[in-house]
Amino acid sequence: MKVAIFLALALVALSSGRETGLRHFKGYKVFSALTTTRDQLEALRVLFFSDEYDFWTTPNGLGVTDIMAAPEQIAQLVEVLEQHGMNYTIKFNDVEKLVEEEREANTRAFSGRIDWVSYPNYAAILDFLTTINSNIATVSVIGQTTEGRDIHVVKISSGGPPKKSILIDSNIHAREWIAGATGTWIINELITNADTYAGILEEVDIYVIPMINADGYEYSRTNDRMWRKTRSVNPGSSCMGCDPNRNFRFMWGGESTSPDPCSDIYHGTGPFSEPETQAIENFVLASEAAGVQFLAYMTLHSYANMWLLPWGYTGGVYPPDFPAQLSLGQAAIAALRAVSGTIYETGQGADLLYGVGGASDDWAKDHGIKYTATIEMRGNSFVLPPEQIIPNSREVWAGLQVVIQRVIETVPVEEDPTPVETVTTCGGEVEASSARINFQLDATIPAGQTCIWVVKPTFDRTRVNLVSSGLLFGSGIYFTEFNAYSGTPGNQVEIVNVGEDYILSGNFFLVTLTVGTGPNQGFSLDWYSSGLAGGPPAFSGFAALTTPTGSYSYPVGGGQYGNSENALFIVSPETAGARTLTFTRMDVENDSSCSYDAVSVLTWVNNQYSQIARFCGNSLPTPFSLPTGLALVTFTSDSSVTGTGFGFSWA
Repeated sequence: MKVAIFLALALVALSSGRETGLRHFKGYKVFSALTTTRDQLEALRVLFFSDEYDFWTTPNGLGVTDIMAAPEQIAQLVEVLEQHGMNYTIKFNDVEKLVEEEREANTRAFSGRIDWVSYPNYAAILDFLTTINSNIATVSVIGQTTEGRDIHVVKISSGGPPKKSILIDSNIHAREWIAGATGTWIINELITNADTYAGILEEVDIYVIPMINADGYEYSRTNDRMWRKTRSVNPGSSCMGCDPNRNFRFMWGGESTSPDPCSDIYHGTGPFSEPETQAIENFVLASEAAGVQFLAYMTLHSYANMWLLPWGYTGGVYPPDFPAQLSLGQAAIAALRAVSGTIYETGQGADLLYGVGGASDDWAKDHGIKYTATIEMRGNSFVLPPEQIIPNSREVWAGLQVVIQRVIETVPVEEDPTPVETVTTCGGEVEASSARINFQLDATIPAGQTCIWVVKPTFDRTRVNLVSSGLLFGSGIYFTEFNAYSGTPGNQVEIVNVGEDYILSGNFFLVTLTVGTGPNQGFSLDWYSSGLAGGPPAFSGFAALTTPTGSYSYPVGGGQYGNSENALFIVSPETAGARTLTFTRMDVENDSSCSYDAVSVLTWVNNQYSQIARFCGNSLPTPFSLPTGLALVTFTSDSSVTGTGFGFSWA
């Protein structure tokens, strides 16, 4: 089999110029193009998806994008940039010089063994892994690459039964050498300073996969420094390899992927078509079957100075526990910055960088691993000087220790024996581990009455129990999960039967009471949260507006709204009756599909929240009829271009 693979590789090499010898980059330039308008951004995205250029960073929001152009492409690229009025600078005038300087520095420093002052070859990495001699480290082979190289995982543990665990992977992309160097540095740090980490290792097991894409890594060292993919053979194509970080099952074939084997973002023939990605999936499944509980999955990449959170497959979608993900990301980059001053950003991956289908971190999150992140490490190119290996590793390790501490603190919590808070008003905001809503127990509720309670459970599992109810047919109580970051409703459950338990997941709910015909008697409802801490969402703007009539303006106090905002305004008058919602001013970034910044209006229709409008720009929409008097006004903004916001009234 290995002979057959070798012959196939040789045939492909003969059929493609880029597959033979050492690829040179003489005359290649890297342009930093600045987009300040949406039209400019769209022009860059057309170039990106043409696969004609090597985009070192991806055009997502407005700002700077790095693009490498071959000598014969430079005139065309400059023409496109100038046609669209884009300012640009030449970041690297000769990529060959950049690569050669790295090669020379690495050759001078490399001793033949891993030393973290140079980038080692796979043989040195293999020697390091197979000669580890430590009572806290176990090295295992979890699979082989296409070309037969072993893929290793190192388990760092104080021993005993499986503990809560974190998995760190490295070098899934071949040219990102700093990823593998950081992975091996972390292993060495834990082994050589075992006493320092004894307390951590009493609580958690740490697994590190230091080199996933060994074939691609070696090829990037010997043939093509900018090689990104694996080295698998693609039947019917002279182009080799697959982007392994587009090859995982979750959202496979989605954004920023390609069906073209010649593309750097080729997603493969199907999910887990590559032996490298199969090895990761098989390892996780086998470990869990043996009792391992992975609570964190961190994947090391370069370059962007970003700590990217789920979901990453598209912009504007967030897992229910995103507040917990965000608070962890913020704490991690603060610890990282404290080491040497390196500044990172954190946030939802596609919002900050670009949407990616079939990525490892989203697959891990979808699989059930609570905390996941892609760490795009320091640098202004894929060629990070070897003298930065140790400084980079130290700061990333500081961030990862925050993740480990969060894993240690992530302990399932039991329910309170009785509710810790009681609410008796029509609507209100409750942030607690449990609560009871007693509404009009000794009085009647008039026909047409509506109420909304904002419920923020402390933990991620909520049990709801209707203790008593005098509601008549046609009236109802509904728990609606609400995603604070996309401004959209999620799963909804009607609470109908007294004494029955209803189980929900999430950290933010709208509890809606609607009363049909005739006066109804009141009700008593308990909810209890348990499980893992999630944390309530952080809104950039929030208000529960309960007066019979009124007006509201955002931002409060005037001025410009900010980037990456998420705001929710609940119109829920305390007296029954239909209302009209009228917008009185609008200044929100405009585009034809309102895909950047937008105001949305949702109302209660057929016992659920439905979006009736989404708009942006400066034009005032026509007034909205609210038959039940209820409305949700949501606002989201992206990472650039702002305005003075909006105002509305209800009467």
